[in-house]
Amino acid sequence: MQRKIEFYHSPAMERGLIVEADAADWYEFDRDVTLQKVGLITDDDHTVGCSPDRLVGNDGLLEIKAPLPHTQVDYWLSGEVSERFRPQLQGQLYVSQRSWVDILCWHDALPKVVMRVEPDEHFIKALDRELRIFNHFIECVIEKIRALNEVLVPQGNLALKAAFRASLDVVP
Repeated sequence: MQRKIEFYHSPAMERGLIVEADAADWYEFDRDVTLQKVGLITDDDHTVGCSPDRLVGNDGLLEIKAPLPHTQVDYWLSGEVSERFRPQLQGQLYVSQRSWVDILCWHDALPKVVMRVEPDEHFIKALDRELRIFNHFIECVIEKIRALNEVLVPQGNLALKAAFRASLDVVP
């Protein structure tokens, strides 16, 4: 049985979705660059992926945030964006193999904040190691499920095997 997974969308996330197009248009005009919308970017093995808000030319990415006013003021005064975005931004650089990502903190009534983040080789090396471990773990789990499938369902009974796979939500 397949089930729809519900995702939480905070008011700030909803606002971000609403203002994203305006923010991207502003950035494109302000920086005199060409942006391209993109869906999911994966590595060659399709084991990791990211979804930046836009590609910038041939070298960059754009990530748009729409913080609440007090947070926007903090970013503007400090010149720094929250450390909580570091894994997301470094992960995007790791997967996309781009040279930089600009994070645009957009607010309609307050000054815009744009900060460029370049790859942190130390962070990316650790991320690569952890993702390899994680993907190996996932491969082992999938192999155990496949092996269990072969033990529980005899080779010749294709209808039963298909029903078993469906019950596990495992893609053949």
